Amino acid sequence: MAAQPGIQHVNSVARRKASTMAAHPSVIALVIAVLATIVYLATPGGSIASRRLYVLFGICGTGMILFAGSLPLRKKIKTTKWPILGLQTWLKGHVWFGLLSILMVLLHARFRWGGSLTAALFVVLMAILFSGIAGLSFQHLIPAATTAIKNSKPGSKATVAGRIILVGHKVNMFLHVPLTLTLLVLIAVHVVASLYYFGR
Repeated sequence: MAAQPGIQHVNSVARRKASTMAAHPSVIALVIAVLATIVYLATPGGSIASRRLYVLFGICGTGMILFAGSLPLRKKIKTTKWPILGLQTWLKGHVWFGLLSILMVLLHARFRWGGSLTAALFVVLMAILFSGIAGLSFQHLIPAATTAIKNSKPGSKATVAGRIILVGHKVNMFLHVPLTLTLLVLIAVHVVASLYYFGR
């Protein structure tokens, strides 16, 4: 049986209100960053509490990286009855929690470079950061690039610039996803190595 127009309107209004009242991911990320930094600075180094805190930072950072890395899977979900975040909110969370994960990793490592595995993890993480920033820039430029290609003559400066932007976006995405997978593998190796080290 089809839903009545009045009920559809009420449901639509309720969804809009829920979306408006939901905290922006940037606000949540900022609050977490401030609280994590305060707790890190207030906890005495070398204590049992500090060691547990460093582990907690690592767990939080890994969770944020997993959340950010799950964006392609979220994009494949078109409609669902489950109360999951909307795609735009998930995309904003991908950006802000991806940035916040860098702070969590630094707090987990106590701002130390560490061994070769830790160094590789940091290098890949920073590469993902720069790739993400480039991706955001391309996203803002793509509409103008597409319009320029459609409305400009072939071979014109606007057309060439538009095609460069589109190709740059594809190349960046081609690098961004494998880098993310590489990071997840390095994190898994890091976790296993840490468990082995502490279990000895």
